Amino acid sequence: MKTIASGKTIFLPYRVTELTGEVVSETNRSETSVHGHINRKSGGTISSTTTDYQTIYIKDDEGNEHAPTLVDMTLPCREGQRVTLWGINNGWWFEAYNHNTKDGYWNKARIKKFTSPTTFMKVSMALFALTLSIILLNSG
Repeated sequence: MKTIASGKTIFLPYRVTELTGEVVSETNRSETSVHGHINRKSGGTISSTTTDYQTIYIKDDEGNEHAPTLVDMTLPCREGQRVTLWGINNGWWFEAYNHNTKDGYWNKARIKKFTSPTTFMKVSMALFALTLSIILLNSG
């Protein structure tokens, strides 16, 4: 696994990594969470959320084995195929490429979550509150 970029965005450090190697094996699983709410007046609601996981066991060019897990993204692959994964901060895998099939896949939702204005606003508000409390503590 190699680092292809690193730095800070809005005081948050990041590291983009690339993992290339041969698929040794892979497994898939899904988790479903069911949520419900009952209200006497309006009845109720039931909803479910399914999260898909794919763990790909990869042997890199140096012979090291890795077991990255893709969340809500599936890379069709089989034993012996060469793949490359790109991720943020050792675990946020957002793009995958199968060199044998020439197919690429990416997880738009994960990229959006990492770079969203909502995340920016939450971090900005927390930093503002911290700065304000330090100023107030030092002025009294």
